[in-house]
Amino acid sequence: MSNLNLHPAIAAAITTAVGALEGASRKMASSVDAIVAAGGRSTDFISPKAKDGLSTASPESFEAVNAAIVAGFSARVQKLLAAPTKALSETDKSDKRYWQQQIGARRNDFKRALEKREGVADTRAAQ
Repeated sequence: MSNLNLHPAIAAAITTAVGALEGASRKMASSVDAIVAAGGRSTDFISPKAKDGLSTASPESFEAVNAAIVAGFSARVQKLLAAPTKALSETDKSDKRYWQQQIGARRNDFKRALEKREGVADTRAAQ
């Protein structure tokens, strides 16, 4: 059994982190509220190029969602994503690939939140 003597600086760091996570959850919920109020659906966050035909997004609206997600990233990341891949170092190429994946991850966060609101069952396998 551990007796962790919680230093006040550690307690403050934990409190700050939890507060930031709670704030992010509230912002996500209010964003989903706004999407629903505007008539948005979870299928609007599926690529119109998807072969399953479930997407209700136009190519333009899909790109607008991606652009809105990128606008939330730091200026450094935005610049990296806008740069031509061939002009980047190997490290920057790897970094750019990571952030491109994050666009999809954030888009899927919205999709799943909307699916939950719509009552769609989560069919993903347990990790």
